[in-house]
Amino acid sequence: MNPLPEAMTPRAGVLETLRQGLRALLLLPVRWPRVRGGIVLTLLLGLLLVLSALALDRYGLLLEQTPGASVVVRLDATALRLLLGELALVALLAGLAARHAPWSLVQVALALLWWHLLASHALWLTLRPHVHGLLLSLLMLALMAWWLLALWLLLRRGFGGQRLKSWQAAGLVLPLALWSLTDLLRPGPRLWEAVDVGPAAETLADEPVFDLQQELLARQAATLLPQRPDLSEYYFISFAPDGSEAVFPRELDVIHPLLERRLETEGRALRLQNAPRGLRQYPVATAGNLRRAIAAMAARMDRERDVLLLYLTAHGSPGHQLSAQLDPLQLEGLKGEHLRQMLDASGIRHRVVIVSACYSGGFIDRLADPHTLVITASDAYNPSFGCGNESDFTWFGRAFFEHGIARTVSLTQAYGLALPVIRRWETEQRQGFSNPQMSLGQQIAPLLQVIDQRLGARAAAQR
Repeated sequence: MNPLPEAMTPRAGVLETLRQGLRALLLLPVRWPRVRGGIVLTLLLGLLLVLSALALDRYGLLLEQTPGASVVVRLDATALRLLLGELALVALLAGLAARHAPWSLVQVALALLWWHLLASHALWLTLRPHVHGLLLSLLMLALMAWWLLALWLLLRRGFGGQRLKSWQAAGLVLPLALWSLTDLLRPGPRLWEAVDVGPAAETLADEPVFDLQQELLARQAATLLPQRPDLSEYYFISFAPDGSEAVFPRELDVIHPLLERRLETEGRALRLQNAPRGLRQYPVATAGNLRRAIAAMAARMDRERDVLLLYLTAHGSPGHQLSAQLDPLQLEGLKGEHLRQMLDASGIRHRVVIVSACYSGGFIDRLADPHTLVITASDAYNPSFGCGNESDFTWFGRAFFEHGIARTVSLTQAYGLALPVIRRWETEQRQGFSNPQMSLGQQIAPLLQVIDQRLGARAAAQR
């Protein structure tokens, strides 16, 4: 390429590059002589992208916070790793582009990406309160397509007389298109998360709290009501072993009074949870405490006629294990085969096990038998959704209890009512499908129908 005339000497600086990036986003030709390439300027643009992404995500989170809430905002480690992965992809593409075009082309492409970042966040923050579901998804998809078209035109027009070939431009645009589409369909965690701190929480490191734990389960078990000889009824245990997020104990706050009203579990329920608050009120959710809780239920109920209803809510792994966390304890997760051993050892014949966790369908093979109803929030190969410190319910929990049990006393009917609700939420939020599962044993089905009829008649009389 011939040297540029002195009057057309390229200008250095981030502002000039950003101005040309805006022209590229508007599908206008870039005035290349006004941009000078250099690795320092490229690094500055990369740093601007990172800082802008952090600032915009932080601002969006602040807008969603309730005024006066006691929260601490911190970086999410998983989201930060994803951002670094995106930067690695950008760096790789920049290196490939630099082999075929001047650094100026790379810099304007980064400036184009920065303007797209601003535009997408502005559109999201403006429309999200007013537009939902498919329409919002289509608008975001259109903005993504516009940015990729602008990048394609930038690469094809090239730097002055130097242009990338079609296959070279496609090799740069296609990875970014696939990455952007994946992020749009299955968005990852936010860069920032708000953690509810509130008043200082006690921990098991406090000796009085630790000593009290030895009494809590025995104290609650002693208050369980004995079985009524003329009735078959539910005895309920809730188990929330993951203390890393507030959503799990919050679920139990709603579920226990709801089941007392709908399924007559008042005086026949135990609650085990791992949470920074409530350590003086509820026993911790460890495998050992769960075994003791099941044994306590077996001692009170009619093990041949009554039904043990067990609800487990936590994070789940692809290896089909429920996570258990509560600082400073080192806890082991719960697997389906371990739970099956506890249930078999108790001698309780009829069981209902509801597992609200990712990949929870893997529990069915371990627990299913003719005397057991198993309901899971997902199949064995997919996650479920709705966790987080800001959530009051997992999606499955809200659908099953607030849209199901609140309308019917039948557990199987509640499952049927929850399915379309979950599918609608997952479709609207572009989260993929969790595919909840149910396994109904032949021997327990008639007993559940008897209980359903009795509770249904009672509910109808109270209307």
